[in-house]
Amino acid sequence: VGLLAAVYLLAIVGIRVPVLGAPDTLIAIVAVEFIVIHGFLFFAVAAWFARAAQGWLRVAAAVVLVMLFAMYGVLAWGYGGGIAGIGALAYLLVPNLLALTNPASDASQQLQVAARWCIKFAVFMLVAATVGDSDMAGPGNIAQGAAYFSLFTVLELFRVVEIPGDLAAAWSAPPLGPPQRPGVADAGPRRDV
Repeated sequence: VGLLAAVYLLAIVGIRVPVLGAPDTLIAIVAVEFIVIHGFLFFAVAAWFARAAQGWLRVAAAVVLVMLFAMYGVLAWGYGGGIAGIGALAYLLVPNLLALTNPASDASQQLQVAARWCIKFAVFMLVAATVGDSDMAGPGNIAQGAAYFSLFTVLELFRVVEIPGDLAAAWSAPPLGPPQRPGVADAGPRRDV
């Protein structure tokens, strides 16, 4: 994310970075990021079914995931300039899907993926409203991309996205008794002799 922020900021001052720095590519990345943010809830529900279901329902959920990727792939193809748009879609979406479908991932990892999506959604909408350019294929996407990826980089540097994951253990089991000191086993009720 930090690299994308730097590329967008350099594009604003007129410096082009090879491969990523082309204006069409930068415009497309913002559009594909919007597609990923839009489709995340649908992908998350299908991924949850693919992970939790058994038998034919698991297969059906996997088919739904493939169909969703194909549907959003068509959008990414159109907004992202062909195969590069599909590549960007896969790059932005696959890590989240792996975290949601992997049986080894725990609740804190899944909570962190959901929190990251919530923050991305809020930041994207805030930047879109602030920059004022809602055209998904226009040159205003470069300023929008610079603001979005820069703000998201700052939030990642301060670990804002990871806070729910850090607190997941505490949230999953609210304390019911007096606080315990770390490392001291509960010896049961106190007996005065």
